[in-house]
Amino acid sequence: MSQRTVVRKASRARAPDSPCRANTRTCERPGQTENATPDPEHPGKFLRDHHKPGNREQHAAFLEEVECTPHQKKITDWFKTLPLWLDLGGIRVVHACWHQASIDLLQKAMGSGQRLTDEMIVLGSRKGHPIYEALETVCKGPEVELPAGISFKDKEGKVRTEVRVRWWQEDLSTYRKACHMDMATDAVREASRSHASDSPMPGEGREPELPGQTKNTPPADMEMIPDVPMPAEWTAHKYSGPPVIFGHYWFHKTPNICSARFACVDYSVANGGPLVAYRWDGEEELTNEKLAWVK
Repeated sequence: MSQRTVVRKASRARAPDSPCRANTRTCERPGQTENATPDPEHPGKFLRDHHKPGNREQHAAFLEEVECTPHQKKITDWFKTLPLWLDLGGIRVVHACWHQASIDLLQKAMGSGQRLTDEMIVLGSRKGHPIYEALETVCKGPEVELPAGISFKDKEGKVRTEVRVRWWQEDLSTYRKACHMDMATDAVREASRSHASDSPMPGEGREPELPGQTKNTPPADMEMIPDVPMPAEWTAHKYSGPPVIFGHYWFHKTPNICSARFACVDYSVANGGPLVAYRWDGEEELTNEKLAWVK
């Protein structure tokens, strides 16, 4: 009997009737948590600043459910048991980017496992350290600095001078072709939700565009990105290996593979989009027909 591998993107949305809600209790002081990671080099501080704007907001739904309860430590301890990537021979799975140099560095630090150690968690909080840079690339994807004087506001209103790079794309010749930007406006998000609710089943009536292309980014945002050559190190697509399934990038519209080698299964489920999976049966090239999703 053949074995099927199903890769899906887990939801970041909280369940409205989660059993954790009944166990939520008030912390002794705002910002306190039973599972915060102290900074070993700076007594009284934490690896992730509790008071830096945006830090709590990024996982507010999680904290609302479990902060200061035993569930918080159980969940975060469980996450620490998960591998940072999977290499299954004929297919690879990673959260954001399969970057071989970064994976090699992390693998050496992790030893025989593929899981974060406590030491790596500390080093991963030290900007400029090789472990930090490798984790940023694998878990958040590569970014490129925009030309001087160019910036934009992301979906949370933060001014950015860097853009995410479509590392899975062959043509990275200009900033505009290479950049990936989250959809920024509520109007665009609402349109995406309406479209997704009417999405056909896999293989039926798909739109011609691929989700990694410019059509899925608001034109007003793209016009801010200069259509000038990228730095030389980005002009060659260096990935070589089996197909890669990844998430992280909040794609929109009807789920489609990016190419025969790449498929993203993050279609903004936490913001009303579909929960997407890829059903892999050992094929060497990915196809749209193997994508499945539910609303």
